[in-house]
Amino acid sequence: MNNNENDEFFVSSKTSNQENPEPQIKSTSIYRNLLIGILSVCLIIAIVLGISYLKTEQKINMAESLISQNKFEDGIAIYDELLIKNHSAELIAKKRAAVEIMESDINFNKGLKAFEEGNTDKAVKYMSKVSKMDTKRYKESLDKLEEFEEADSETISESKSKRNEKILYEKEKQQAKLSRQKTDEAINIASSLKGANKIIVAKGANLRSEPTVDASVVTTLNNGDQVYIHDTLIESSDRIWCSVTYNNGGDSYNGWVSYNTMNYDIQ
Repeated sequence: MNNNENDEFFVSSKTSNQENPEPQIKSTSIYRNLLIGILSVCLIIAIVLGISYLKTEQKINMAESLISQNKFEDGIAIYDELLIKNHSAELIAKKRAAVEIMESDINFNKGLKAFEEGNTDKAVKYMSKVSKMDTKRYKESLDKLEEFEEADSETISESKSKRNEKILYEKEKQQAKLSRQKTDEAINIASSLKGANKIIVAKGANLRSEPTVDASVVTTLNNGDQVYIHDTLIESSDRIWCSVTYNNGGDSYNGWVSYNTMNYDIQ
């Protein structure tokens, strides 16, 4: 192919391209439409996310408002609803704070009730559980604790006196019960001794003319001596006198001797 033919071919090709621009225009149009479509999708996503965010913030504000009005369960229910769709750390923290404030409110009110009922110890226990996160009640709980301590200090001497009275009463009651038991036991023992032969187990025992330690001594009984008991006399739950006869060979002695010399209470 000579130069003239080459020039003619080049001119012909160039002219052909200029005369058919449609493929290039179509390609540009496709790219433009695709870009517009992508931007439209992104815009829609942004709008949807924005609306969702605004709705979430609106519900969070509603929950916080309910909690500030002491409607804790309603506020916590909103957090639970939000957590189903978005289990974020922020929402979890807000719900935990709401639950803690609710429990703090419960303890605060229990503390007030306990104090009104006169149970200062329980009132202090509940007030001490009020959370610092509960800004609405925490400062007041500290003031109440001081009030409880002052009230307790005013009544502490009276309380101690009451406790001492109760301890003394219970002690006297117990002693009276023991005394009755011993008395009943002494009566039973005294009744069983009548008409019985008993051995003196103490080292020595005074046989007296009367059932009293101040009475004169008739004779002295020794360990192993046997006496016959005719009758008994209860001096106290700890001492039973026995009217006895003691035979020593041909001699016979009558008198009173303590049963303690026969039951090992006196060695």
